Amino acid sequence: MQIGSCSSQEVCKRCGKVDSQVQEQHDWHWIFTEKNSFVRRMICQRCDKVADAIDSSYLWPSLGDEARMRLYLELQDAVQQLAEAQKLWVITSYTPTFLRINKSQITAVQRLPATIATKTLKGSNIPIHSISIALKTICFYPDKVELNMRNHVQNRGFGWAFFFSKSTTTADVWRENIRFYPNVKIDLKTLDYLEQEAVPADSEILRTTWLYSRKDGGPDLRHSKNRQVPIVKYGWIGISLGDGSDLTLLVSKYGAALSLAQALENYISSDEQTRDAERDAGEDFRQTSRESQPTSNVDEKRGAYEILGLGPGASLNEIVRAYRKLVQEYHPDKVAHLAPEFRDLAERRMKEINEAYEDTKNKFQ
Repeated sequence: MQIGSCSSQEVCKRCGKVDSQVQEQHDWHWIFTEKNSFVRRMICQRCDKVADAIDSSYLWPSLGDEARMRLYLELQDAVQQLAEAQKLWVITSYTPTFLRINKSQITAVQRLPATIATKTLKGSNIPIHSISIALKTICFYPDKVELNMRNHVQNRGFGWAFFFSKSTTTADVWRENIRFYPNVKIDLKTLDYLEQEAVPADSEILRTTWLYSRKDGGPDLRHSKNRQVPIVKYGWIGISLGDGSDLTLLVSKYGAALSLAQALENYISSDEQTRDAERDAGEDFRQTSRESQPTSNVDEKRGAYEILGLGPGASLNEIVRAYRKLVQEYHPDKVAHLAPEFRDLAERRMKEINEAYEDTKNKFQ
């Protein structure tokens, strides 16, 4: 076998005769050959031969449009810019205070440090970033915003064990909150913050004042440890999911906050336009079907629920969980080694699942 080749031939060690039959043994791997792609190809690591390809774009039908894909990548880049800022916090509470120097309003907040976690979108190599703090994680998916909140639950058993147990166990219970982009609201403003800690290098210092000041703005000499503190310009981002689950971010670099607000507003606008177009197209299709076909007694909604294995009264979280479970069962990776007819069957089944998921999901919008 030659270097960089997967072809080999048998050679006699005594006479040197070469067998005319050429054997090939490839080292196959599924890899993405392009950036931000849904297409994986089966490529040999030695000879670069391509055997097959799988397109997973059906998992995220909302990214089928090229313009929509570009706006989603801009949104993910904006979230990544938050990670590049010197400081990123999540505000837990805030109260307004007034400085005596010029009667200006300064906001004092309670804040927790936040981090940016990165993973890849399922079925692709597209990076997707999430904002995480101690008990909350918010992630921007192509079709929804997902907020996971962790609650501590103490358990002392059930029945008689509850009364006689002397120890308790604490478990972490994750609560998943899903909202679609038309229900998401974004608010951006600047925050003049009285920074008593180290000032981030990428922030802008507006002015300084005394920690304890007189009415004329000078230092209050009654405090021996009085010092000057800076008033810093930060970016303030408010994200509302429409059900009271709000998240407020404080960014040291105002430009990063501005980029996220603009990218999220553009993506929300495109989502609303896409849904309006789909709604109009659906109404036209239903009108055409009613005119061309006799009235049917089949309940389409009930059929969609049956495809997902659910009852008509299922909640949105149950629909999402059932959809994800079915996608894992009929994913092309699961049947890639089977015959072509089984792969075609799985593809048709995935189309039915996607249509049923869209029908049942639209009920909650």
